[in-house]
Amino acid sequence: NLQLNTGAQMPQVMFGTYKTKGESCFSAVLSALRSGYRGMDTASVYANEKEVGAAIRESGIPRQQLFIQTKLWRSFVGNGKNGKPRCDAELRKSLRSLGTDYVDVWLMHWPGPGRHLNYPPVRMGMDRPKQPIQGNEAKVVPVDWTPQLRLQAYKDMCKHVGPAGSVRALG
Repeated sequence: NLQLNTGAQMPQVMFGTYKTKGESCFSAVLSALRSGYRGMDTASVYANEKEVGAAIRESGIPRQQLFIQTKLWRSFVGNGKNGKPRCDAELRKSLRSLGTDYVDVWLMHWPGPGRHLNYPPVRMGMDRPKQPIQGNEAKVVPVDWTPQLRLQAYKDMCKHVGPAGSVRALG
């Protein structure tokens, strides 16, 4: 394990859930937990936090013995129509889906430039066609993805961090 500045112990190897969905996600996470994994890595944009949470509950492992890390996709930054930071609602949604009162680490998912879920994969190169992909409208990256916007997003996320907060550490 690695000790964070909060004193928390973060497993050096965690079980990642990228591209796992539905029953196969639930089964994989449950199997990982039963095999000894205590670190879970997920993200709201993976659309599998509900299955990860269900597997955690099914495992019967006390929450204090687990390290749960999730991520905020960068399209959920800035203020919503209600004037409140969009990250607040995304965090509540993640916590509800995971079935926990807190996450050990909350990361900004892909904070640097160049990743757009609304366009074809990056592996096609930067000259890939910039045609929106149907169904990804809610995941569109802000056009003005500037350092100032990223810093404001982290500032908004920081409001939830604390030893008794819904986020124990931020990254």
